[in-house]
Amino acid sequence: SYDVLLKQNDVVLRTDPTYGMYPIYAEQNHVRDIICNYKRSDNTIYLDVDEFICLIRHNKPKLVCLPTPDSPTGVLLAKDSINQIIDVARETSSFILIDEAYYPISQDTSIDLLTDFPNLIITRTFNKAWGCAGLRIGYAIASKDIIDKFNNARPMREIGGFESEFITNLLPFKKEIMNSIEILL
Repeated sequence: SYDVLLKQNDVVLRTDPTYGMYPIYAEQNHVRDIICNYKRSDNTIYLDVDEFICLIRHNKPKLVCLPTPDSPTGVLLAKDSINQIIDVARETSSFILIDEAYYPISQDTSIDLLTDFPNLIITRTFNKAWGCAGLRIGYAIASKDIIDKFNNARPMREIGGFESEFITNLLPFKKEIMNSIEILL
């Protein structure tokens, strides 16, 4: 999404620590990387949502990256916090990327917000719950306009025929994956 949605010197807001590729994508695409550090209180790590919202208002980022739950912190944002962040991102015309890499292990999702916020992008992966980390296959859920932008860009990192066939053959086993997740939880 960095190379599709952003131009050089655009601003990206993200949490820290987080998914290790976010700063690499920022560097590769020559964008300004604004960081909101997680806070610690007693034995709890949390995102100061008010600070995060202030950073959106002040910096007007082109893209806001919000993994939930985040890794390595495990911070899972409450739905009302996500709604607040999305509302402010709407005010600043920011794209907001909600990284749901742990879905469906984490059943929390913002998919119901897609119809209300056309600049929302939800990303998911087959790396975690589906056990396909070596294949590095993920997908985005967004408005038709955003998906069209992605389709028109066609990055060099598209999946190959083997990976496509593998995932296609794995999809009918969703019930078994969900049963496996229940056992884990």
